[in-house]
Amino acid sequence: NEQEFIYAGKYDKSIQRALQTAIAEGYVSDSNPVALMVNMNSFRDRCQSLINACQTITPLSSNNMVHAYALKQFGVGTICREIAESFPDVMGIEAASFGEVLIAQASGIPNSRIVFDSPCKTFEELKYCITNKIYVNVDNFQELQRVIDIIDELSMH
Repeated sequence: NEQEFIYAGKYDKSIQRALQTAIAEGYVSDSNPVALMVNMNSFRDRCQSLINACQTITPLSSNNMVHAYALKQFGVGTICREIAESFPDVMGIEAASFGEVLIAQASGIPNSRIVFDSPCKTFEELKYCITNKIYVNVDNFQELQRVIDIIDELSMH
């Protein structure tokens, strides 16, 4: 069972204080010695800074660009939910594994804001993504042929 503890500035910005609170509230113990702590205010500020920087180049809308946050850095549902809620029109998720695609979907990221970018996608994973209108980064000509085959198969039904 994945346990997520997100420190969102509830007490102060000190990591020491956040860890002490996590221990006191039972999130960290001898039997569960690991906690994931994130300053969500800082996370939101960094996302907004990225969006603002790109706005100077081209206005962002749901039609012309998606900032895809790479889950491999930090693949937890809480981060996906924050992106879905705080930046629904300009941010999405880059998933390096099919499991990350499923985490993103379960967390409320719309399919149109998910990019599946695994280096070794299976036929079934590709078919799922194509059927569900999830973007796929195609890495090589073999994979491109699989995508063509899937689209051909789907168009026959």
